[in-house]
Parts: sequence; structure tokens; C-alpha cells
Amino acid sequence: MPTTHRMSLLPHLVPLMVSGAKTLEVRVADAKRRAVQAGDLIEFTPADGTAERILVQVVRASVYSDFPALLAAENQDRIHPDLDAARQLALLREIYPPEREALGAIAIEVTLAQAARPPVDRSVRRQTGR
Repeated sequence: MPTTHRMSLLPHLVPLMVSGAKTLEVRVADAKRRAVQAGDLIEFTPADGTAERILVQVVRASVYSDFPALLAAENQDRIHPDLDAARQLALLREIYPPEREALGAIAIEVTLAQAARPPVDRSVRRQTGR
């Protein structure tokens, strides 16, 4: 049975992933991300909590020494179709400090497994007893 991982996603990337324009997610290659394997599921929740969650299936996960090596090897249009490589690198370095990038970088290729779902309002469940 595949493992389900939970990760946050910048809200402006949600529509790109839902449309299939964004099929590569880039992260630092820490122990949590290195555990992601082909066949696993990832539930992405927008970082601000306002948009729907997305369930994707992992096609592959490839580890690189750093962000420049990843961007040189991967199709950057599948990471963020609206940004060139230089801007993508700048954005990644705004998110991750050098000590995190030193862990390496991972490109996680995904395919949409389930349409976006709204956030669960657990307060309603408690009130109705369901």
C-alpha cells in the first residue's frame, strides 16, 4: 500500500497543479522528502489554508546536489511554466536558506490522483455529532 505524505503548497501553484501544467514539485532533499517514492501519494494543502487540497500520485523522485543541478536536468516548464530558470532559482532560494539547500534538492514528478477538495471544516462535524 502506498504511503500518503502531506505537504504544503504555495496557493498560486494550486491551479497550475490542478490543470496539469505543473507536474514537478521541487523541495530540499531532507529525510522526509527522500522517503517519497514512486507510487506514493501526496496531499498538498495550500500554505495559507484557503484553497482546496490536492491529491497527487508520485511518478518518480530524483535527488540532485542542489537547485542549479536540478534545474539544469529537469524541464523547468513543468516546475513553473510562467518563470524562467533564473527566476525559479531565485524563488527557491527565497524559500530555502543555504543550509537547507545543502541537504540537496529533489524533483518529485506527480500526476493528479484526485480533483481538488475544499478544506475540511471539522467544527461542523463536532456540532452535528457526525
